[in-house]
Amino acid sequence: MIQVDLHEAQTHLSNLLERASSGEEIVISKFGRPVARLVPLEYGSAWQGPNATDRLMSAEEFEIGFAENFMDEPDGTVH
Repeated sequence: MIQVDLHEAQTHLSNLLERASSGEEIVISKFGRPVARLVPLEYGSAWQGPNATDRLMSAEEFEIGFAENFMDEPDGTVH
């Protein structure tokens, strides 16, 4: 197990993810206190990855739309 500070984790995230996926445990600290842990994902665990119900929904499905004048200012001026 190694411990890295937040700045180092941000700077070297790709490398740390590679190391974690190879089985190494990485602890990320903030101001010297451990706050997170990178560990390899076990594919037999509770997380099974995306499935047919995991998809993006359109604005129509959310019944959300944009008004034609959404760029207008509250005072009525138009961009």
